Amino acid sequence: MSFDFSAIGLLNEGLIGEAIFQDWLGDGIRITETGKARSATRDLAQTLGGKENAQRDIKHPAPLFSSTWKAFWEKGLPGLLQDVSEVVHLEKIGNSLEQGVCDVVVTGQQPGFLGGPLYTLYKIATTIALARRRTAEGRPTVPVFWSADDDDDLPEALAPCYWQPGEVDLRRAGAAGPKAGKGSRSLPVGELPVSFLGAEVAHWLSMLVDSPSRETKGDNLAADLAGIWELAIAQKWNWSQLQARAITRVFSGCGLVIVSGNDPHLHEVAEPIYRKILAGQEGLSALVRKQGQDLVQGGWHAQIGPRSLAKPLFWMKDGRRIHLRPEDSEVEAGSIRPGVLFRSLVQDWLLRPSAVVVGPGELAYLNQLNPLYAALNVQRCPLVPRLFGWVGPKGIDTGLLAWRNGKNEVSKERLAELADKAAEEAGAYLQRILCDSLGLDEDRAGELASNRARRYRKGVLAMLSSEAGRKAADERPAEPVWVFPDGQRQERRLASFCAAAVWGDEWVSALLDAAEAHLDCGLRGAWSEFLIEV
Repeated sequence: MSFDFSAIGLLNEGLIGEAIFQDWLGDGIRITETGKARSATRDLAQTLGGKENAQRDIKHPAPLFSSTWKAFWEKGLPGLLQDVSEVVHLEKIGNSLEQGVCDVVVTGQQPGFLGGPLYTLYKIATTIALARRRTAEGRPTVPVFWSADDDDDLPEALAPCYWQPGEVDLRRAGAAGPKAGKGSRSLPVGELPVSFLGAEVAHWLSMLVDSPSRETKGDNLAADLAGIWELAIAQKWNWSQLQARAITRVFSGCGLVIVSGNDPHLHEVAEPIYRKILAGQEGLSALVRKQGQDLVQGGWHAQIGPRSLAKPLFWMKDGRRIHLRPEDSEVEAGSIRPGVLFRSLVQDWLLRPSAVVVGPGELAYLNQLNPLYAALNVQRCPLVPRLFGWVGPKGIDTGLLAWRNGKNEVSKERLAELADKAAEEAGAYLQRILCDSLGLDEDRAGELASNRARRYRKGVLAMLSSEAGRKAADERPAEPVWVFPDGQRQERRLASFCAAAVWGDEWVSALLDAAEAHLDCGLRGAWSEFLIEV
């Protein structure tokens, strides 16, 4: 079975992302008067460079690939890949990276329920397409997926939903499975045991494989994923191991290198950059704060708020993330984990990528991080937009998809902004109560109020997201429930491995082809959305 795909409209004709993302897709963005305008098309052109620039000198290998990390990565390949030939292929890729004779392009996402949101696969497909194009032009390039398994945002990880073909209702993480155990909410997502919700997914996959009405009956992807889940449960894997194994299977044969953001061997390699960060942490945070102010003055939004600025680094202790203070400089590098403020910079220092594939939210906060790169002498590589798209039944009215891009939906960024404001006001009010009514000193009251406001924000954001989704769902057109799950953009809500298992390897091939077409459109300055009809 083959699937058709087509471009269905320009991205900047919809309302995808904040204003800065739309400007980047168009004429470009300039944060300061002296800064050079950057646009998505210019960044892509710089990444590809043209055949006349294909020849280059062999450079020094990226720090990660020339370190002891590589030996640990190679040791794990037989457990990651079922096919011995693929193990050999990735070992050859690793040797090329160690010798510095090939480049990398990278993208990333935290592990999530059933692979996280569908756009995770769109990011990876774009990265693979970009690496293939550079390689074809004479610059060997490897696609890299950075699994942000050190993240601890459990509500986000559990947000994706799925469905059983033939059913009219969506299924949700944990609806038929166990609740998070004590302490699970403070664990990095990658450390969650597969026993948490794994049986739920394994049961669904087995039902899917055995379904007599399954259109992709001759396809092995669903059966292979079912086998991976069964093995993961039997061998007591964690979410990070499961995510890596499943992604490797979905994109088998693509030479994808998966890097774990929670790997202590990786962070040991990053010790030199961590020491620089710790030595100037306060000044670096101030640079990002000032850049945020410049973004606001330019009519955009500052993505990185006070909490992330105040806690830019963490260290792993007994499986938990703890705020790393400047005075904790004796902590071993292998236990350090960067927060949102330094994660991308550490990634770029370790990998020296030729490009990073990003979505709207990442584009917004990465522009706020620009001053860090100059301050720490880390090269800033081009950014390339990920594929944007839909999966729909054959013959779907594309006008309905344009409806989804309309003003009926409150953006994720706007919801976060509203939750931030509510938490800020609640924290300030609570601090006044603690000071005025209980007589606490200002520092103690501020600390208590801040901790409570942070938890309050999560609850407020969950409520706002739920109500916005419910309202949009009530207004959505009468199409299959998986087209507009919970009334939201499909790629943000539908689970990655749900789509992969239901539609199989041929759908993945169509996804990779759509990513190639996405780059073609981008080079013409006509960044577009795509539809894959199934």
